[in-house]
Amino acid sequence: MKFLIAFILLFAIACNGEIIDNKSENEKFIQGKWSLSGTIGDETENRAWYLEWEFNNGEFTQTGYPPITQKGKYKIIEDKENTLKLKLYKQKGTFGEEDSELIIIIDKENKSISINNKKGFKKISKENKE
Repeated sequence: MKFLIAFILLFAIACNGEIIDNKSENEKFIQGKWSLSGTIGDETENRAWYLEWEFNNGEFTQTGYPPITQKGKYKIIEDKENTLKLKLYKQKGTFGEEDSELIIIIDKENKSISINNKKGFKKISKENKE
């Protein structure tokens, strides 16, 4: 009986993702916070901007300046070679609540990603485990 209870407990933990990690290599790569920044303008007036995306086990946060805040959940709908297509859902923030899609191109050699054609995002923090 004790063996059966231990087995059920172990199985429940495994199904919760604590033991079995079923993320693809691409999904593992994007976990954490990514940042891209720059300036816009000419020699008389420059304005700084930045974008940050954080991916954490099915949840995302987007922040930036000029002020952007968007949070929600994601799921991978396509995973091919170095490209992920994510569905963003249960969103709240600057861009509303409608579901949307996000394309991420992974450059493992340069340790960077492109998000929706914005190239050069660099990782600034690792994945958050909860």
